[in-house]
Amino acid sequence: MLDLTGRNALITGSARGIGRAAALLLAQHGAGIIVNDLKETPEGAQTVAQIEAMGGRAVFIAADVADSASAARLCEEALDRMGHVDILVNNAGIARQNTMANISEEDWDAVIDVNLKGVFNTCKRFVPPMQERGWGRVINLSSIAGRRGSMFGDVHYSSAKAGVIGFTKCLAKICGPQGVTVNAVAPGIVKTQILSEEHEQASQAFIPLGRTASPEEIASVILFFASDMSSYVTGTVLDVNGGSYM
Repeated sequence: MLDLTGRNALITGSARGIGRAAALLLAQHGAGIIVNDLKETPEGAQTVAQIEAMGGRAVFIAADVADSASAARLCEEALDRMGHVDILVNNAGIARQNTMANISEEDWDAVIDVNLKGVFNTCKRFVPPMQERGWGRVINLSSIAGRRGSMFGDVHYSSAKAGVIGFTKCLAKICGPQGVTVNAVAPGIVKTQILSEEHEQASQAFIPLGRTASPEEIASVILFFASDMSSYVTGTVLDVNGGSYM
């Protein structure tokens, strides 16, 4: 039930971190992978090379999901190069840490645009073909910050990630009748490049399992939602945080 042979997955922000871990894991289970990042980087090329080294198929497409025209080009190129996209993982995200009193309008817009508008931009283009084919999987990356609010005062990030949850539930109702499931994953603290040492240390006392998650642990939940193991699950948010939010 974890076999993704014949399926293609687009994973935004997959040059590194959770996105890369998900790309590698889905490829291990047979999926063709579209690796996406804002621009071409050595990390993106390395992700593609790792997938190809294991015998998988992967392409890299640079695009800014926060920009509607760029997202449209991403869709056009993805369909041209891979034929179809069955699994959409909206992982691309940014964090600009600050408290509300000090958040600039520029930072507010950037965080909302990438983390929330980016989900809208990709879903608008990739979900209708899934509905037409009668099968699809959409996995949106939210956050513990969207469930309980950020511990560090990042109201823009918390707002965006809470918006992802509302978006997920509404889209699940819209496209469920056509066989497309839509779910969200809400990680807690994960060892990636955007996690500061200060925030990691401050979070440890609130995690019952007593440690930071690895990107691979989040990727395993993405695999579950992408596979037939979750065929009767839609509109849900799965918290993956070591018990820090219950």
